[in-house]
Amino acid sequence: MDKQPADQVAPGRKRSHASVTGRRPKRSIDRYFFVAMGIFAIFIALIPFGPEFVRIASGSFPLVWVLHVHGALMTSWLLLFVAQSGFAATGKMALHRTVGAYGIALGYVVWVSMVVVEMRGMIVYPISSLSDYDQLLPGVYIYSLFPAYLTAATYMRKLPAWHKRLMVFTIFLALQAAVQRMHWLPFTATAYWKPALYLDAFLLIPMLIYDLLSIKRMHPATIAGTALLLFAQTTISLAWGTLGWHTFAIHYRQILLSIFHPS
Repeated sequence: MDKQPADQVAPGRKRSHASVTGRRPKRSIDRYFFVAMGIFAIFIALIPFGPEFVRIASGSFPLVWVLHVHGALMTSWLLLFVAQSGFAATGKMALHRTVGAYGIALGYVVWVSMVVVEMRGMIVYPISSLSDYDQLLPGVYIYSLFPAYLTAATYMRKLPAWHKRLMVFTIFLALQAAVQRMHWLPFTATAYWKPALYLDAFLLIPMLIYDLLSIKRMHPATIAGTALLLFAQTTISLAWGTLGWHTFAIHYRQILLSIFHPS
């Protein structure tokens, strides 16, 4: 008796997804993990900023226009990540790629807004002691790392497993200001590590669990992203309170003051 060809199925039976595509269908965790991470990031941002939005809308919490623009850009960045993750999860890759080109541009505009807000802080807020300059280091950490992850994610956009993991790092880096406002969190006495440690936990623990469930090991992108994150945090920790950082920060602030507040 002749054998039935491998690409045929018996009458009345549907072909499986694997027999048609040659690939196993993605599990829900593979498809929607990054959507969930985006929603989780928005939830983290809303905890401290939600009440502030209400106060701003009521007119009881006035802000300068620069901060309004920055807030709008950061909100757009989080929402765009959720939308892009949703497009990828539902197979709308053409739309994902089209929107992604604009998303990359938005990412760099978000980065510029981060730098502008930090520069404004150095000019506007009084600095009465050398230790005040150390409080600027978390900002340096964020706007130094953010473009590094964004550029790497853009370069790796043809490798989806790398691209989506690196993009998650950009999303959670943008949440530092939100976590800094969560004064009720335990172990928030230390100046720098209070947001950094919580953000590490919020980001790295889910990423590790996802990798172990989906590929049974840490993905190289997760390893590389984590290594860069920890290297930057170690560098900031070593710079904290040093003469070299204080000297640089003092001269940098003087330059900004001479440009924007000339005597």
